[in-house]
Amino acid sequence: FFFFFFFQAEDGIRDAQESRGLGDVYKRQVSTQSTGSLYFIETLTTHMSDDEVFENAGGVGSALVFPIQAGALKKGDFMCIKGHPCKIIEISVSKTGKHGHAKASIVAIDIFTKQKLEDMAPTTHNVDAPFVKSVNYSLMDVREDGQLSLMDEENNMREDLNLPKDEELAGEIRKQFEDGKEIQLTVYSAMGHEQVLAYKNESR
Repeated sequence: FFFFFFFQAEDGIRDAQESRGLGDVYKRQVSTQSTGSLYFIETLTTHMSDDEVFENAGGVGSALVFPIQAGALKKGDFMCIKGHPCKIIEISVSKTGKHGHAKASIVAIDIFTKQKLEDMAPTTHNVDAPFVKSVNYSLMDVREDGQLSLMDEENNMREDLNLPKDEELAGEIRKQFEDGKEIQLTVYSAMGHEQVLAYKNESR
């Protein structure tokens, strides 16, 4: 079973794998072009610090975001608002005015801070969408200061992440570990930042 502490409202952030995939959105956009490479979120770097950036495997250098037409966005998609990686929880499109364009009104939540943000853009204009990736790690240790010891599926260790700032989620993770439960932590990466945002009990 998964335990999520993103946002308790009905339209809150859910696990990215359960929502409309970011890769699908990007695929739909670039498939209409005659040339160009398709960059999946699986090509992004898994291990990085807060000061490092993603590098995709498409040979275009470092990239944190990609463009997408505002009119193509749907509820559950990701986009950037004021430099924050967000997940859309509400979106509405106004009718085209006599001398203007239809506009998309967007309400979204920062995937890391849960802050609600709003934006508006003409449906024919491009907006930035972040590359978002989630990786599961087995929790090996939790130190008193909150530093985590994690192991991936290939038995590689990392100790560069701490318990999440969300006190409720951090408390649940620590309690599960101290009770001897084997759990996996889901680490989300976007815009050069990584953070534990969910956990689940490992199946035996």
